[in-house]
Amino acid sequence: MNGVSTPSHRRAGLSLVWQLVLLAVVPAVLAVGALLVLTTRQYLQGIEHHIRQQGETLAQQLSASAQAPLAREDRRALLRLAEATMSQPHVQQVQVWSPEGELLANVNTADLRR
Repeated sequence: MNGVSTPSHRRAGLSLVWQLVLLAVVPAVLAVGALLVLTTRQYLQGIEHHIRQQGETLAQQLSASAQAPLAREDRRALLRLAEATMSQPHVQQVQVWSPEGELLANVNTADLRR
């Protein structure tokens, strides 16, 4: 043979062009993937913070509204307040406890496991 390689003797693998393309594309794909993970995580943390803040606001409103019925131990009024709070989105359970630790009102959704 004269030293010229034939197609059957070529080295198996990717050509130089494909290697260069992969060298350019793989880091870009990894960077986009990492950016997607980070922005999704930040977005979900923002939603969680918003929902917690909304829950705290609802609890403070319920607390303010329940002061008089709680002082009278009016369980019906406390139950009505708890039921009214359940009409808010994302609320699955409302409990009103006395200062002594007695459960005075408890309302929850049918599917509390959600």
